Amino acid sequence: IFAASVLVVALDNFDFTTNFTASLACISNVGPGLNLVGPYGSYAMYSSFSKFVLSFLYDYTPVEPSTTLPMDRHIMHKFNECFEKTYKFYEKVEMGYAKDEIEKFFWYFCDNYIEIAKNRLYKPEVYGEEAKRSAQWACYNVLLHSLQLLSITMPHITEEIYQEYFKQFEKTESIHLCEVKKLDLEKDENILTQGDLVVDIVGRVRQ
Repeated sequence: IFAASVLVVALDNFDFTTNFTASLACISNVGPGLNLVGPYGSYAMYSSFSKFVLSFLYDYTPVEPSTTLPMDRHIMHKFNECFEKTYKFYEKVEMGYAKDEIEKFFWYFCDNYIEIAKNRLYKPEVYGEEAKRSAQWACYNVLLHSLQLLSITMPHITEEIYQEYFKQFEKTESIHLCEVKKLDLEKDENILTQGDLVVDIVGRVRQ
């Protein structure tokens, strides 16, 4: 999962040394890294999504929870919407537009979902372990299927990430042998509508 962390935090467009050592320092619990996260720097410039990855994903073993909470189902449905748009661009060999769709989804994930789910992730003693596992399950599946989408244009790093972490759970020998597909969900317009409403309300409160 170390490789996954490096790839995901790289979306913030900092230099490789900063991203590499930030991931390594957090996973190893050693504090500072190098360059922008060196002894006189901090992690403040990273997005919420990158901070989430650095804090939570490295020690997570995926187990489907007994109940997936509504906003966790909502972000999984939003990924499926992203998948449909992205795959259409892939079919037209419009790689730049496909990349834009994935980036827009990641920013939606950062700005909206993490803001809503973070208390469950940070405070399982308040909201319960099952609520935390529900959010982790959503994040695991969104990341895995996002990597499958990205493997079309980023074959080497996505394969490395798959081998390092996902293979032990997914069992398929290579990410390039996996079917690139949406999450296995029956589309629920009510979850999409209600989730969008929650996101809108939270956004207005934050203004």
